[in-house]
Amino acid sequence: MTTVFAISIFISMFCVGLRIISSPGMIGYFLRKGYDANAKRINLIQKNIETIDQDIQNHEAARMKYLLSERGPVVPGLEDSKKIKVITAHIDNQKVDRARAVIALRPLKRENLFLKPIIGCGTCMASVWTLVLFPFACVLQLGEWPTISAWFVASVFIMFIVAAMNSLIIAVYDYLIEKKKCNCN
Repeated sequence: MTTVFAISIFISMFCVGLRIISSPGMIGYFLRKGYDANAKRINLIQKNIETIDQDIQNHEAARMKYLLSERGPVVPGLEDSKKIKVITAHIDNQKVDRARAVIALRPLKRENLFLKPIIGCGTCMASVWTLVLFPFACVLQLGEWPTISAWFVASVFIMFIVAAMNSLIIAVYDYLIEKKKCNCN
């Protein structure tokens, strides 16, 4: 059991160390810069999509209000009105803009989905780095390579331990960094 815990600490310290040195302002930030840039672009595009959705809802409500209040109940042939055509054209343009934004969002999300467990998220890093580092940690601790079945079973168990340790350590680190930024005591 002490070997499992020692291997967990080794992998966790590697993950946390990689996460810390790749933080903004640190020497290894170049490793994480692409991930952060994609995350910012994803947030901007998602906000744009939300704005477009709200605009579409507002214009559809305005179109219905115009049809119901100005012209009475909706009947076929009322869409010939110039105002209705302008509102409908605006809604159609917004729907096209929304579709373009969704299409632009997909590759960015795919790329960040790939990068997140490697460099982005401390808790997620436990999955990839445990599978990569576990055999080497076994060689260091036990002096031999693990069998495939032992590698799989033990690495899954260790992965949960490492994920919990990473979450705790990175939460404390982030709290201390935020406290330092605001100069709170």
